[in-house]
Amino acid sequence: MIRYIVPGFCLFHTRLTRRLDRVSWVIVNPLAILLLSYVFTDLSLPFLLVGFPLGFLCFLSIYETGYIENDVVTVKGEDRPTVRFSREEAMRIEESYWPLIAWKVAIALLLLMSLTLWVRYGGEAARVGLFVGCLVAARFFFRIHNSIRNRWNILTYLGLSVLKYLSLPLLFGGEGRTLELVLLTVTMFPLVRTVEHATKPLYRFPGLRRFVGNFDTFRVKYYCILFALAWTAALLWGFQPDVPFLLLYGYFLAFRIGALVAVRLLRYQRTSHTAYEDPVEP
Repeated sequence: MIRYIVPGFCLFHTRLTRRLDRVSWVIVNPLAILLLSYVFTDLSLPFLLVGFPLGFLCFLSIYETGYIENDVVTVKGEDRPTVRFSREEAMRIEESYWPLIAWKVAIALLLLMSLTLWVRYGGEAARVGLFVGCLVAARFFFRIHNSIRNRWNILTYLGLSVLKYLSLPLLFGGEGRTLELVLLTVTMFPLVRTVEHATKPLYRFPGLRRFVGNFDTFRVKYYCILFALAWTAALLWGFQPDVPFLLLYGYFLAFRIGALVAVRLLRYQRTSHTAYEDPVEP
């Protein structure tokens, strides 16, 4: 079980099992969050490039405790669970569940201490206290998310997604521009991903499922609209305030177009889960 202590192993082992899935995750998660942090920070780039991995791995270590809880504990109460561990592996993890959680929290604390020391002796300011608040909130949201299975999960999913993308930009910047940062963070990925999540049959929104349709096509349309709105706002009120929006929306739009091309022309098949499939009628 030692390998599950390493931040990122649980994510890659249970959710990102294919190489292209991992490449996609790198683009839409750490690289996107790093870009968002960079456009909102006043800190030097070397300081950010050292501090970012520490903060990212710290958050990931805490976040993965929610994954483990879901995959080992929560699935026992589900009618149609998404099974990510073999029976033997799940049994071994369950036997060492609390020591494993304790180790992951300890790793997160060690990374947090390293981050704090880097902030203290790096000669630049960062909002470590706010970041710690995000860590606590993420674990709280994940606990609620794993304890219920109804439409409230849509809100807990949105909260988790927002915290995942917002915690590090808040750590390294955004002071005086918090509203702008939150708006961009929510719309650049968490909102569209939550809408997709809400199409699960569990939530019984058939109209939404029909509206969204194919995820890849829906994402391209979504980012086209956002980029067009940001470009229009830039033309009307000046480009300076809208640069972060144009940059991040353009980043995601370019990636989603590339992903759509890969799916259509290269016949790439995305990983699917039973939770997004229609339940079998009795």
